[in-house]
Amino acid sequence: MNAGGNETAMTDLDQMDTFDRLDPTGVHRRIAAFTEDARAAWALGRAFEPPASFRAPRRVVVLGMGGSAIGADIAGTLALRRTAVPLQVVRGSAVPPVDDETLVIASSHSGETWEVLSAFEAVLAGPGMHMAITQGGRLGELCEGHGAPVARYRYDGEPRAALAYGVFLLLGVLDRLGVAVVTEDEVVAALAEVDEQGADWGTQSPVAGNLAKRLAGSLDGRLPVIVGDGPLQVAALRWQNQLNENAKRWAFHAALPELAHNLVEAFGRPSAVPFRLIVLESPFGDAHSRRRNDVILEQLAQSRVDAERVRLEARSALAALLVACHLGDWTSLYAALLDGVDPSPVPVLTRFKESLASVIGGAR
Repeated sequence: MNAGGNETAMTDLDQMDTFDRLDPTGVHRRIAAFTEDARAAWALGRAFEPPASFRAPRRVVVLGMGGSAIGADIAGTLALRRTAVPLQVVRGSAVPPVDDETLVIASSHSGETWEVLSAFEAVLAGPGMHMAITQGGRLGELCEGHGAPVARYRYDGEPRAALAYGVFLLLGVLDRLGVAVVTEDEVVAALAEVDEQGADWGTQSPVAGNLAKRLAGSLDGRLPVIVGDGPLQVAALRWQNQLNENAKRWAFHAALPELAHNLVEAFGRPSAVPFRLIVLESPFGDAHSRRRNDVILEQLAQSRVDAERVRLEARSALAALLVACHLGDWTSLYAALLDGVDPSPVPVLTRFKESLASVIGGAR
């Protein structure tokens, strides 16, 4: 699985010139800046001034795709544990029915995402409260034309690298509207945990003690399947997305305990494809998580499927989610560099969107 020929053999992740050579736009610097961006995004969200017509919603619907949707997935996972207000993420142009008590948020990094624009236009004339989280683009113009508020931000980087804004700008806005998913103290503590653990995964930390670099190396010649237990299901999806876009690799995700009701059946059949399962655990799974995972890993070993349990310690569900996603971001970066791949550009995705635009006018 080496897109760069013999590059893997030559790539030394402990040499700093590797990052200047293979990551010239600085994706590694953007990953390292995650907590700094998160603090800025949280403050920006808390400063949001809702119009007088807004009130505390009884339901939240977020319209988003790709990197602009995963932050809402994380917020929704937390909301499920902390508030009676459901948060639904819609990926696509079809919007579920909404009422006057529903807050509809269109989330698009560029403001040019066709599915988000289409869905948002469909609901603007109907009931509910409407707003956008974006840098601008046509989505910003659409909001201006309809008098809908916009929580604007500025971020110089790939949409997928703007996770901090996808999570914390949204959480801050919700807090301002009376949907208390997390507190200020929880945010401060969780980001401190990411800083503490992330220091061991950054570029300066050697392979010998760097979990992210080691995991990236273990994926060589393997098809990654990232398994998330309990609240880390969304982190497993983030890992897949980052391995797809940063490392340009096939990768998939699965969820526990759901996996134990279907995918486990495939363990008994030999596969021509060498898989590698990475099972993400935290202290916030259900009461049976650890023992159930013991059984699953035993079954995998008997079936000679390459698997590893990654137990992430954290003091809150928010910290567990952020730490898991941060580890995945670093791992995807190192997997790209080991393959001699520049993690920043997404040429196939760009060509696909250009082809789509020729079929669906204005699609981005």
